Amino acid sequence: MLKLWGAALIVLSPVLLALSRWGQHWREDRLLEAFLEALDGCMGSIRCEHAALSVLSAHMAQQGPMLLRSFWQRLCHAMEERDAEPARLWRQELERVGLPEEAQRILEPFPAALRSYDTEQVLHALERMAVSLEEYRHRAAGAFRRDFKTHTGLQASAALLLLILLF
Repeated sequence: MLKLWGAALIVLSPVLLALSRWGQHWREDRLLEAFLEALDGCMGSIRCEHAALSVLSAHMAQQGPMLLRSFWQRLCHAMEERDAEPARLWRQELERVGLPEEAQRILEPFPAALRSYDTEQVLHALERMAVSLEEYRHRAAGAFRRDFKTHTGLQASAALLLLILLF
């Protein structure tokens, strides 16, 4: 009976590790997709009426992507409560939401882009951010697929080899 439990643990461990890795990638991908949708929503709002970060974040907290509504709400509350510069609050919220570092670097100039009075310049900056974020998302997905296959294959091979050695 003890050997059976050991064999089950050996076989299940690569499966659980693979599921964990896949779940983390899935969450990051949904988050990147939500930020892309938020950038599109911001561009649509700015085309109608140029708005500051506080107004835009309040709008996105109400009508933005569901996954990011709490992000925008925390940003609104932080801007209301603290007298800090919006760029620093933006960086703190990006870190808190759990974006990868490269995606944070891409989205970091968002508050600075909104300071411009030229709507076309703001739209151009947001479009560049969206394109860069989409490129990063595709690179991350490709790297994940390649690494996932390699790691899962190695772990499954090691588990099967260990089973053969034990039995």
